[in-house]
Amino acid sequence: MLPRSEIGFGCVGLIFVCSYVTEYVLQGHRVVHNNVILSLHRLLRFPPSDEGRPRSELISLDSLGLLDDSGAYMLQASIRLHDGGNPEIIALGVKELNALKAELKGVVELKLVDRLSLDTRAK
Repeated sequence: MLPRSEIGFGCVGLIFVCSYVTEYVLQGHRVVHNNVILSLHRLLRFPPSDEGRPRSELISLDSLGLLDDSGAYMLQASIRLHDGGNPEIIALGVKELNALKAELKGVVELKLVDRLSLDTRAK
């Protein structure tokens, strides 16, 4: 048995093969309204690289192309919950999102999505 100080979450003997695909920049704005975080953004794509790896230096924003050629922006409204497992806190967050949805009615159509669909952790 290993001493307790040597037990960890390291990956010994495993090889992960990753390949570089592309780089992008998130361009937009983030504002907070009450407890709701509103993100209005679009994705800009770097020109293809012949190097097969990420660039070591940034290039000017003018040389980046839109990922979506229509030029459309994405609007995301979200709330960060202190305890995502507590049903009362989740219900309060949903209530605040629905209040914002009613306030923005006629300006933009918002839909509630599953909270796990916004989870940025790898699955």
